[in-house]
Amino acid sequence: MDTFGLTPEEFRRMEALENPYQAAIRKTLKFLDYYDTDGFIPFFGYGAKLPPFKNSVSHCFAVNGNIFKPEVRGIY
Repeated sequence: MDTFGLTPEEFRRMEALENPYQAAIRKTLKFLDYYDTDGFIPFFGYGAKLPPFKNSVSHCFAVNGNIFKPEVRGIY
């Protein structure tokens, strides 16, 4: 589990500040993570204006910027 360089105390404090929407997403992803075999999760976003032009909305994009390998390591 990657905690993005946070100490366990900082991580728990950040988790305590999440809103109900964030909590629902985290709990759902934790549940789905159980069924994942390689530990890498495809991570896509939607509805953003992306560089370099930022003149049109992308309705599906890899959050890590690599459309050919859009996975991130695990879920916290």
